[in-house]
Amino acid sequence: MVIESISLFLSKRLKMLDPDHPADQEVLRWQINIYLNYLGTLILVIVCSLFTGKIIESLLSMFIFIVIRKFSGGVHLRSITACTLLSALIFCVIPLIKVDHIGIFNIIAGTIFLFYGPSFKDEVTIKSRFSNLQLKLICIAIVSSNFIIDSPVLALTFLSQAIFVLPIWGK
Repeated sequence: MVIESISLFLSKRLKMLDPDHPADQEVLRWQINIYLNYLGTLILVIVCSLFTGKIIESLLSMFIFIVIRKFSGGVHLRSITACTLLSALIFCVIPLIKVDHIGIFNIIAGTIFLFYGPSFKDEVTIKSRFSNLQLKLICIAIVSSNFIIDSPVLALTFLSQAIFVLPIWGK
């Protein structure tokens, strides 16, 4: 895929330019993948939301998704490029959906986080600092804040991330 190819090229190039760097080429490739995923998603969200007129809402969705995902984990797509495209699509479509019962979406998302979160496969950074119970409570607190904020964008963003935590995705 596109991002993976660019990451591979850049990591090989970086390692060639600095062969004594302590990180091996695979670690560099992985980190470049992450940066390009965030950058690619941000660019796509900005470009797409220019057409929808929902720039602030789309960027809000992206930001809050990243925040809650840090604490909840969730399924990873096999391709960084696919992740970038799907993420941008989600963040651009969410502000276009009309929601009348925000509280119901908050309750569903919070319930999913309570019973199925957190869902980490390989990430150890956040899990090493918090217990599963603490991570659940943080996710539920974040979602619960939307009972005060009352934002349809936040409600749908929380629900979309909660879906990625469900154990329906296999390995």
